[in-house]
Amino acid sequence: MTDQDIELVNCWLRGADTSDTFSIINPSRTRAKEPDVSVLKKAIKQTEGELFKGITANRLTLYQVSPALPYDGSLSDRLANLVLSNQRLLDGSEKLSTLFPADQLNDSFLHIVVDAFKLRLLCWIQGDPISRTSPVTIDASKEVPDLKRAIKDAVSPTFKGTAAKDITLYKVCLPIDGTLERKLKNLQYDDPLEDTGTLSEIFKDVRLWAHLHIVIQSPDSEGPCHELLPSD
Repeated sequence: MTDQDIELVNCWLRGADTSDTFSIINPSRTRAKEPDVSVLKKAIKQTEGELFKGITANRLTLYQVSPALPYDGSLSDRLANLVLSNQRLLDGSEKLSTLFPADQLNDSFLHIVVDAFKLRLLCWIQGDPISRTSPVTIDASKEVPDLKRAIKDAVSPTFKGTAAKDITLYKVCLPIDGTLERKLKNLQYDDPLEDTGTLSEIFKDVRLWAHLHIVIQSPDSEGPCHELLPSD
């Protein structure tokens, strides 16, 4: 079996709901010349134009899921716990015919994770009810000061009168489940995010779906973040 036999390349956008995958017609079936990864990026952009609005095809980063993940009851959990650094980053010049094992060349497997350089980070203000979180979407090329400004815009009433630079952030990676409150109370908030470094590096392997990513120190707190526990 060759790549001409695969009809669909199945993809998932990092950070999306794990049930939201999409399929691209294999460019090898529609082109006489053997296509490479750059052609696949263009096909993804063209097919899912609204999803990648404002992002050029060459800015899409593709990872080959290896081994490919079967579409079964375990797919959502596997994607939620997928570590990108353990997957193969695809070079734009790689030929599609070299990427997929013959026994996985069918539409029963997920083949590609797409990273579009957008992060959707779920934030929680220390002391708020656990159910009260705020999502912030930001370009992964930005830095922590940009994230502070985006967070202030998202929760502006809370931080009215507080300069963005004075907001203290803590990076976490906690699943949104019944253990969240206990884990937040037991965390040691010793290392606030520094203003250096890009968000793409800071959150490189953070699980984006159904996880809390940022704890924001309350502007009313006069002591360490861990002294202010979630309210009932």
